[in-house]
Amino acid sequence: MKFKSNGMTLTGKRFDLSKIIVYIAIVVAFIVFSITLGSSGFLTVKNQINILRQMTTIGIMSFGMTFVIGSGEIDLTVGANIATSGIVAAIVMRSGGNAFTALLAALATGLLIGAVNGLILIYTGLPSFLITIGTLTILKGLSMELANSNSIPIYNRTFTQIFGNGKVFGIPVMILWCLLCMGIAWVLLRKLPFGAKVLAIGGNSKAAEYSGINVVRVRLTIMVLSGVMAAFAGVLYCARLQAANYVYGDGAEMNVIASVVLGGTAMSGGVASVIGTFVGAWLMAMIDNGTVIAGMTASQQMIVRGVVVIAATALGAISARRKQKR
Repeated sequence: MKFKSNGMTLTGKRFDLSKIIVYIAIVVAFIVFSITLGSSGFLTVKNQINILRQMTTIGIMSFGMTFVIGSGEIDLTVGANIATSGIVAAIVMRSGGNAFTALLAALATGLLIGAVNGLILIYTGLPSFLITIGTLTILKGLSMELANSNSIPIYNRTFTQIFGNGKVFGIPVMILWCLLCMGIAWVLLRKLPFGAKVLAIGGNSKAAEYSGINVVRVRLTIMVLSGVMAAFAGVLYCARLQAANYVYGDGAEMNVIASVVLGGTAMSGGVASVIGTFVGAWLMAMIDNGTVIAGMTASQQMIVRGVVVIAATALGAISARRKQKR
């Protein structure tokens, strides 16, 4: 059985719109914002770079989520993971640790979160949706306890420059880190057997198991990958803001899911696209940026994002139904 993870396909004489909708959407959004907000600074190089920098944390979390959703699961802890991992990194540096040890501590935290989610999933058989709602709540409480409900400033300049505010040949390091994570995710999905196993499980887990795939191991690895990616996103987020706070990442899981599904990954599993996910995250950041420049209130911005999330979820459901009918 062959599973496709590319962006555009032709099925008979019918063009699969769900695979290219994100590319159409980002072009349309860019044109609309350029016409309506061009004189307000939307088209400046500085603003376009800022959009890319804003999407980096959502993008990195989305790369991990691509594997989770592609396997037919969900991980709602990614936003809370940002706060928890960032706070752990900040505490390590406050206690005298350097940037490298802080990074390792944050990634280890993300790995642990992913492992806990994965172990509960494979040993209880509970839906990942319910599991990660529970761990999300735990992480929110834990991050508040660790930070004592306060913000923890980060004074380590090496940490903030390498992971947050530094530049390489004029390019913000956050963009470069995001591109590196995208490259790693693309190789895992498209060039290594792991990617085919993920999509096989998402397409039909029983058939994948009968074909010799260690479904338990792959599912655990997927959840750990998502946890580590989210933790690294937390490192970048806190490095840019030069502080860690328990409110960081609140609600980010919605933007992440929307980015992944808009990018062509089916909510039902079996189909995934890392490049599509990148463009989906870029689109979400562009919408956020455009609505801010347009002067929309925070509540109006939330409404716009909510509409995009519903549209993305509906698209995934429609795509899944069409796939089942073929």
